[in-house]
Amino acid sequence: MTKNNTSSSDSGWTGMVQVDDTALAVTDTGGPGIPVVYLNGQFATQGYWRKVIADLGPDFRHITFDERARGKSRTSADYSFATCLRDIDTVLAARGVERPLLVGWSYGAYLAAHWTSRNPDRTRGAVLVDGAFPYDWLDDAMEKRIRTLFRRMGWFLPLLRPTGLTPHDRRATGRQQYRDRRHLPRTRTRPRPEQHHRPDPLRGRFGHLVR
Repeated sequence: MTKNNTSSSDSGWTGMVQVDDTALAVTDTGGPGIPVVYLNGQFATQGYWRKVIADLGPDFRHITFDERARGKSRTSADYSFATCLRDIDTVLAARGVERPLLVGWSYGAYLAAHWTSRNPDRTRGAVLVDGAFPYDWLDDAMEKRIRTLFRRMGWFLPLLRPTGLTPHDRRATGRQQYRDRRHLPRTRTRPRPEQHHRPDPLRGRFGHLVR
């Protein structure tokens, strides 16, 4: 990982952060407030957070970024869940952020939940919106339905590339996107080993901040 920009939290910054074989488009409003890192849904870009950021105002330091091959970020050979977790570390290091509050929506909620559970001493907490539910909904039947849906959407997903909502990597077909997401860790009532250390800031409350 390389950091091509480092700045204090006092000034805003927008640019590209290099990681592995790609670069992530990052926006940091700066400011002395609590750093809040926003994690997008699978079919979304950092622009979706603009209204939320405007409503919360300048008392927080807002940090958003586009996932690999989304928005203004560049393509990559790896779009796995584990890689997305590492990208959070990359953005935090590049912007010099310690103990952020993570806000995740949908796919981003799973990222927030797992990153927080693995880094309890490095986070203030997590807000999980429409994802990472405290029960197991992804059974075999649902997984089959999702696989079928991605296959049927194969013709349509490329049409969304200009919007940044789907990967602008021609290799990222509907089938490929399903393969990249099928290993999404299930959030079960009975935690997996990596979830046994879930910290106090995260209690499985969806759409709610637990202090």
